[in-house]
Amino acid sequence: MGQQKCSICQGTGKEIISDKTCPDCKGMGSTKIVLSSYSSNTDAGKCKTCHGTGSLIKSKQCENCNGTGILRVCDSCGKPITNPSPEKHTVEICSECKNSPIVFTLKPPCSSRSVKVGTYYRAKVKEFKDFGVFAELFPGVQGLIRTKNLKGIQRSDKGKEIIVFIEAKNREGKIELVPVTLKEYRHGVKRDSMDRFKISSISRKMENKTVLIQGKVSQIRKTSGPISYNFTDESGSIAGAAFIKPTEDNPYINIEVGDIVEVVGTVNTHRDMLQIEIQDMIEAGDEETKVILERIEKVLEEKSKPTDISFLIKDQVLEKMKPDLYNLAKKIRRSIFDGTPILLRHHADTDGITCAVALEQAIIPLIMEEMSETIAFRIKRSPSKSPFWDFIDVTKDVDFALQDAIKFGDKLPYVLLLDLGSSHESLASINFAKHFGINVSVLDHHFPDKIIQKNVEIHANPYYYDGDYNLCSGMLGVELARIVNPNISDKIDYIAAIAGLTDRVQGKALEQYLSRAKKKGLSEDFLRKIGLAIDYQQYFLRFSDGKNIIDSLFGFENLNSKAHQEFVEFLANEAQTAIDQQLEICLAHLKEEILPNDIILVSIDVEKFARRFEFPSPGKSTGAVHDKICQQNPEKAVITLGLGPDFVVLRSKGAIINFPKIITNLKKKMPQAGADGGGHEVVGTVKFVEGMQLEVLDFLKKTFSKVETIDDD
Repeated sequence: MGQQKCSICQGTGKEIISDKTCPDCKGMGSTKIVLSSYSSNTDAGKCKTCHGTGSLIKSKQCENCNGTGILRVCDSCGKPITNPSPEKHTVEICSECKNSPIVFTLKPPCSSRSVKVGTYYRAKVKEFKDFGVFAELFPGVQGLIRTKNLKGIQRSDKGKEIIVFIEAKNREGKIELVPVTLKEYRHGVKRDSMDRFKISSISRKMENKTVLIQGKVSQIRKTSGPISYNFTDESGSIAGAAFIKPTEDNPYINIEVGDIVEVVGTVNTHRDMLQIEIQDMIEAGDEETKVILERIEKVLEEKSKPTDISFLIKDQVLEKMKPDLYNLAKKIRRSIFDGTPILLRHHADTDGITCAVALEQAIIPLIMEEMSETIAFRIKRSPSKSPFWDFIDVTKDVDFALQDAIKFGDKLPYVLLLDLGSSHESLASINFAKHFGINVSVLDHHFPDKIIQKNVEIHANPYYYDGDYNLCSGMLGVELARIVNPNISDKIDYIAAIAGLTDRVQGKALEQYLSRAKKKGLSEDFLRKIGLAIDYQQYFLRFSDGKNIIDSLFGFENLNSKAHQEFVEFLANEAQTAIDQQLEICLAHLKEEILPNDIILVSIDVEKFARRFEFPSPGKSTGAVHDKICQQNPEKAVITLGLGPDFVVLRSKGAIINFPKIITNLKKKMPQAGADGGGHEVVGTVKFVEGMQLEVLDFLKKTFSKVETIDDD
């Protein structure tokens, strides 16, 4: 018979209705002032109203336990029995356990005392005797199946796992078993009383101590030595190591990432980090799993909530985007705390790099706090040359993710598309990733196709809130990073201005970010040089993130120091020299005309009249030409086209260009051109089949002749 102290009355049998301070003695318990401890009669001044307690307590018989102070509980699951048997020593099994029994696995520390009559256990057929068969519940704990109850068990079944019912147990601890076949049952773990340690409570002072933890497996990695695990509970995470001899089978081979487990092991350190050397590990029982998951989920939900902070600038569009940014921050924080890897896939220009690096700076410290030993596997920043998620890139991303999942048991990553992903060109890649269960969100400032919003978890884009490209991705990334981790705000606030300047945005948002940067002693000229140096360096890094070099250019550790200035100046000068040389070549081969609406249309064949496979890229070369023409014609609207055999790069100033609409119209009018592209009002790219170049250019020229001009001032 199982029993426990009533949780309502705490074992007193009485439920308190009210507890008030005695009005006569004011809670003192006495109506007289005692001046000395040598009073001859200690009861003389006792308050008659409260009898010296100082309180007036009203109580009634506890309804939960009927005044006994004790609850009868199920001998299997431990839950209270609503209608217990009047006999004191009767085995009590609740209705739930009768309908869906719990089959326990006996685990250390344990003995025959752990086993209760009327419950079910897993056991192994061990030894045959004339009078029956012994089955082992755990080494050292066994029971007898009498011959009459064998139910078909034969000598060939030795070592076989069976389910047994605990029929009886005598005072000496000898157990009688009956083998059973159950169609439906729940899994459970039984051991002698052993306190559970929260992971956060495990410290170096506990080295060589044996502990029990309950949590979720967040990572499994096979090494040349032990199998490495990572466990997470509601308080934190810790590494685990299972040392298995080459000649032994892995007893934990069925444990997978995401499983809820009970782990018994010894606390020690490896490479100066705490870990548990695993002595025993098993999936937690079904009931325990529910409780553990609820504990973890409750804390995860709370930890994932971002802190409500103010933006660095005052901007109405940014305020409207706040719900999207906070929801995105919550998903990022959730990924950090539940062990999900994060892939930052970003456009390989300064705007995209700034956006991704800001988030990288926010995420890494949080991962280091949670599980520093996993930092190399938990976040990856990948530049993309295309202004969309190219199918080549998504194929590599998914393939690497699946390899890591198979080899190391990693979770599939949470993908953030930064400064790309808003156009329909990314749709196939997004759906490809979703097919494998990979969640995707987008943070971008390019004109969005609404179909993208329907296919990603979150699509944060200023265009959805009456904004435009002037709130660039680098700015959005800095604000999002601050929401994810407010502690890095001062470290990254100035890089939003670098993104804005390099991406040629205009408006009050940029002015406010520039103002903040200037307070740190950073001139606009120096910020531009940082952006140029980053563009230059990324060209040679190609598909590598170049984290250490890029971080050095941003100056996170030595901002505006002599060493920082010299490094930026060196690369910016190299970049500018290359641009100037390219510009000199291009200017000699420009084609220029005035459109009917007084727009200056300039074109340069960057395939024929620019150095190939060298910095600057065709887009950068077109931008340099565009800037030069704008300087020469400050009062005029200018459109510059960088021409290739099957592409056109566009830059504009002073012209109202709806680039996505132009692409849509081009597709309708010339489907045979195979046209596609993306961009926003001042920057865009269109691709087509090479044989249709002249027709596409003629269409673009006619379209630009009809657009309206604006005064940029």
